[in-house]
Amino acid sequence: MDIRKKTAIIVGVTLIGLLLVLIVVSEVIVIGGFNDLEKKGAENNMNRVITALSNDLLLMNTMTSEWTNKESVHAFFPTPNNSTANALLDNSNFERMQFNTILFFDPSGNLIAGKMYDLNLHQEIPLPKSLLTYITPKNRLYESTDTNGLTGILSLSDGPMLITMRQIHANENKGPVLGSILMGRYFDRQVIEHLSLLTNLPVEKFEINDPNNPSDIIDAKNQIPKGEPYFLKAVSEDNFEYNAPQFIIPVNDTSIASYARVNDVFNSPALILRIIVPRDIYNQGKLTTNYFITILFIACLSYGVVILLLIESTTLSRIAFLSSEISGVAVAGDFSMRVTPGGDDEIGHLGRSINWMINELEKALTEVKTCMMQSEDQYKILFKHSIDMIFIFSLPEGDNPESIIEVNDIACTILGYTREDLLNLPLRSLFGTMFATDTENIVANMKENCDKRAEFSVETIFNTKSQKKIPVKIYAHIIHQVKRDVIFMVCHEISDH
Repeated sequence: MDIRKKTAIIVGVTLIGLLLVLIVVSEVIVIGGFNDLEKKGAENNMNRVITALSNDLLLMNTMTSEWTNKESVHAFFPTPNNSTANALLDNSNFERMQFNTILFFDPSGNLIAGKMYDLNLHQEIPLPKSLLTYITPKNRLYESTDTNGLTGILSLSDGPMLITMRQIHANENKGPVLGSILMGRYFDRQVIEHLSLLTNLPVEKFEINDPNNPSDIIDAKNQIPKGEPYFLKAVSEDNFEYNAPQFIIPVNDTSIASYARVNDVFNSPALILRIIVPRDIYNQGKLTTNYFITILFIACLSYGVVILLLIESTTLSRIAFLSSEISGVAVAGDFSMRVTPGGDDEIGHLGRSINWMINELEKALTEVKTCMMQSEDQYKILFKHSIDMIFIFSLPEGDNPESIIEVNDIACTILGYTREDLLNLPLRSLFGTMFATDTENIVANMKENCDKRAEFSVETIFNTKSQKKIPVKIYAHIIHQVKRDVIFMVCHEISDH
């Protein structure tokens, strides 16, 4: 793999790793931030609904408070009579105030007058038994009423009711208690539509103990935190604070649900309100993240291309050119050639160092050639003018016999062979029959001691061309050459011995 591919892989892997890290970070931080913002928005939406519901109850409380100061109401309690009660409980009052019930109680909490009105049928209806259980024979609502009154939700068998109950004093909230008044309205579809219209949110209501509740309401009932035990608490006569614990969860990728638990006037769970709205914030966050990742990918890709182009122009192309020039010198074997340094940086310094190295190699090669030529001349003089026979023959390879590859003139003269004859003659042909194994001993011994630079000597008999016997003493030595090893053998005639 060349350096260009390695560089491209390194840059690519680095940018891909950076891109993956940024994608993970964007998912964790950006999407996580949008999720938190979405949940905060869902919580605010539910708070708007709870505030609107609280305002309706406070408005009912204000209207009830106004009735406690009416002269006709004050005139009714000392001497209750049907005509005054009928005037106070006229259908027009129910239609005007949009109440379903108005009840009057004496100072002991006993019901002295009251009426139930159907706003849909526009007619009087009997008081529901579930409401009577709260006021007869023991008035639990009256016992729960204090100087600030009682405001909240009352759970009935035919549906929850928004109620407000206040004491009636002789002198505008002062003096002895003449009795109390309760006003209520069913928390029905019209109230839900009113809340939805005010908040511009799809509000839904579920009674907490309804066995037909959907599964998500049952799950939300268990998931909503405990919170404070009240829904509305009077801080002062005209100031209330509310509490409705919430649970928020995404339904799917397109919608998110908010749930709030509303307690009744006895601080028991009564209702669960639900809002399901589109996940606009989350989807916008995903869209923004996708745009960010796309732009980031394009930026990384462009950045990688620019880096590769810069590295190519400043480094890789120069290294490749320097490499090709060095290869040219190696292929040509011409140490007089030089590379082009190019530049004052590390690559230029490397080029100059290579030129210096080639220059030194050229000097060394010249010196070696000179020495070799001198050695060769000396070798030729010694080889030619030696008084002893000199043979150079190759070591045998496999079944191939050793062959003479060089011989001096004195050997040709003594043995009576021409130079060409000897070069084509196996060395063992020079030995007498009884000494035929000497060559094998010499060769075997020299091969065995080749790596030890060992020398070997032996006395034997040479046969001349005319079959004359010449006793000789052989001095053999291994010479290591580049292509193969050879045996250098000096043969000294010992006829005088």
